Amino acid sequence: MKLRLPGIAARFGLLERIRLSPEGHTLDELKRLTSAALAEGQRFFMLTYHSSSLLPGATVYVRDAADRQAFLETLDGYLRFFLGDCAGRTERVSAIGLAGTAIAGGRMSTTSATAPTIKDGRMP
Repeated sequence: MKLRLPGIAARFGLLERIRLSPEGHTLDELKRLTSAALAEGQRFFMLTYHSSSLLPGATVYVRDAADRQAFLETLDGYLRFFLGDCAGRTERVSAIGLAGTAIAGGRMSTTSATAPTIKDGRMP
């Protein structure tokens, strides 16, 4: 029998499992996740959702037009928070892969425009 400790801890309120997605999560949860990750030194974030969630009735996350509006408001609110309060920026996934290669090599290229800028513009 395989123990699922993260799931058990989440049920008892000892651990909170949140994916950075508006699907099934509130704006406050997404902000809390991002703030905690930033405080721990995380500098790369990937906000994800299924494109079918934009079509009412196509997923359990967006059942009707009202759910779609709430979904879009969550996306908008999170992006305003991330780009504004966190001074984050967006980037193509392929460019982030290049930045990750430079970081993994023990250095960050000063000419790279792919690293996210957080608060003071420096990577930790």
